[in-house]
Amino acid sequence: MSKTYNWIVSKVEAIPQLGELTNVVSDIHYRRVITDENGKSTDIFDIAQIPAPSDLEVFIPADKLTFDDYCIMLEKHLEVKKIDQLLDEKYANIFPPILKVELPLAWIKEIEQDPTSSEEQIIIE
Repeated sequence: MSKTYNWIVSKVEAIPQLGELTNVVSDIHYRRVITDENGKSTDIFDIAQIPAPSDLEVFIPADKLTFDDYCIMLEKHLEVKKIDQLLDEKYANIFPPILKVELPLAWIKEIEQDPTSSEEQIIIE
């Protein structure tokens, strides 16, 4: 069964002034969501603390960043494989696989193959 993993950014906190920089992202409140092909999903909520930028030439203020920029930031500063592993475990606990087995019918004694045809003959007790 295929599953997809997605980010939801629910809140961003920024430092208004940090040296010469303005609106510096400090915290990203996020959800990481796993969804299966039937629409069943679960998520993990957390807050990612983002360190001050080291490359001032590529700095973008928080209010100018796009959703994709925030996703890239999360992937850079978090252990995404570990988060997805936790999500897989949580999903498996919430939506365990359904095991189905074929049971014999209690009222049928045996099934015999009729040698003169391709049909089966059912003997009922």
